Amino acid sequence: MAKLACSVFVMDPDQSGVSLCLEAGQEVPERLQHLITAPDAWEDGQPPTQAKDTGDSGDNDNDPDGDGDEADAKGPKPAAKKTATAPSRGGRKTAAAEGSGSGQ
Repeated sequence: MAKLACSVFVMDPDQSGVSLCLEAGQEVPERLQHLITAPDAWEDGQPPTQAKDTGDSGDNDNDPDGDGDEADAKGPKPAAKKTATAPSRGGRKTAAAEGSGSGQ
């Protein structure tokens, strides 16, 4: 197992809302290693590589392009529509709307 160079906090993936403190020098269980992505947190300066056969094929039906981002599974978000502003009612007229200003 890989060891930590500094203490880190991670959210336990098995228990919702529970944070774990992993101390410097502690060996990190494989189930938690993927949660620590900062290279400086590890003694050798690199996150450990996961075993090739973890029992998960890595296929995710919600992630069609395989980049780990499931948000794109539903397709791109539609662009926001800009709404037209409503004309003001009974307000003051602009100088251009009042005319030439000759007064007659």
